Amino acid sequence: MVLLPVSAGFGIAGVDIALYSVTNELVARVVGAAMLVVGLVRNRRRADGGTADPTTAEESPDAVTQ
Repeated sequence: MVLLPVSAGFGIAGVDIALYSVTNELVARVVGAAMLVVGLVRNRRRADGGTADPTTAEESPDAVTQ
């Protein structure tokens, strides 16, 4: 888990700990959502038989006929 240095500036330990927990939860959710999106995009590209951007010679349909 990632600990981000967030302080409320109130000098209350409970508030600082609560902010650490909220910040860590938000970071974990954002990272998890990003990983989910990347996984879905990769699976869709595999299902289509290649990448969405066929610019390389191996994946370009014109490369076979040339």
